[in-house]
Amino acid sequence: MERSLRNKLLDRTTTTVALTESGKAVLEAITVIDRIWETTQREVAQPSDRRRDDLRRPLRVGFCRTNPATVWDRITALEPLLQWEPRHYRSTTLGLDDLRRGEVDFLVWQTWYGVTTRLELDLTGLHSQDIAHDSVWAYLGEHHPLAKRAVLDIADLRDFDLIAPVEDLYDLVVRIFAEQSVTLRFVHHVDSTELIDDLLRMTTAIDIAPPSRTPVPGVVRIPLKSAPSTRHALTWRDHPVANQLGPDLHELLRKNYVAQAVQRNPRHLERMMAVS
Repeated sequence: MERSLRNKLLDRTTTTVALTESGKAVLEAITVIDRIWETTQREVAQPSDRRRDDLRRPLRVGFCRTNPATVWDRITALEPLLQWEPRHYRSTTLGLDDLRRGEVDFLVWQTWYGVTTRLELDLTGLHSQDIAHDSVWAYLGEHHPLAKRAVLDIADLRDFDLIAPVEDLYDLVVRIFAEQSVTLRFVHHVDSTELIDDLLRMTTAIDIAPPSRTPVPGVVRIPLKSAPSTRHALTWRDHPVANQLGPDLHELLRKNYVAQAVQRNPRHLERMMAVS
């Protein structure tokens, strides 16, 4: 080491060996490096103290009427040292209540809005970013009298039964259409997307949903003029771990939504480009 540093580190006599001033400086530097190395090894072996409290349970992501299957592996890869757990909610309000209580760390949710009608949500103390805004489309069986139309107007739906929105959105959707002086017959209350598709194939019922919904045989989708919009958002609680991961999770979900919408509904992409 003395040769490589071109400096004398030890002062030797026939009976003693002592560090020179240069030797003391080198020893101090080695000690610091060794301390940093030990700390780094501990941090790699287990998450930092800042995260330890949350690791008493998995990091939880709530999904409100959204299937995370296409993106879950990429979500967990955002922080491989943490355990992740999905939660599912039928109601945005219930999901936000759990978010405030710390039962979940993130909530992916969606709602509808019209020209003036909005769902009033209190997001005070939470962090939130929108993932996407999209106009809803009409979904109907391929045998339906309207199935051959290129575009539908909201008023075209008045003579047919519609799949009712889930409970927490029902009153909101009714008010959104009422602001356009349109009254629709929401008569079918169905929980499962599979059951909705079966109902569309067998009857003249119509469903209205975002354009990114997975296509199935026997069901066609048609864009709606003057349609309400859907808002997709990510909200997270105010905590160091959630605050650190929130922006990356938002960007991942945003890119996934666009990719899924384009893959499942190329015609929607054509309309978006035409509008832009």
